[in-house]
Amino acid sequence: MTETVTIWNVLIYLVLFAILTISIYTDWRYHKIYNKVTYIGILLGFILNSIQYGMDGFLSCCFSLTLALVFFLIFYLAHMIGGGDVKLILAIAVLMNVFYAFAGLIISSILAAIYGVFLWMRTK
Repeated sequence: MTETVTIWNVLIYLVLFAILTISIYTDWRYHKIYNKVTYIGILLGFILNSIQYGMDGFLSCCFSLTLALVFFLIFYLAHMIGGGDVKLILAIAVLMNVFYAFAGLIISSILAAIYGVFLWMRTK
């Protein structure tokens, strides 16, 4: 099934790009992901998906938020990721879909492992 590109899809991608860009910068520079950014992303995810898909979009956002919260709360409680990271993942899950958040976790874990090996080899 292919999805047509609508103005709402473009807005969702622009919001996602803005949130990720701001979060990458602030996390790299200040080691913080600000609540203002993540909460705005979650709110806009609910609004844009509800406008585009109606009640199905709203329920999909609720499902994605709940599933991502339960799954990534485990990582937070194990001190593997911070609270800002969890909220950013929740914003991604609400904006896109929870499965994009899981795919992002897998890809970022692989990239972090490659970077860790690079640092390890450089210090030896």
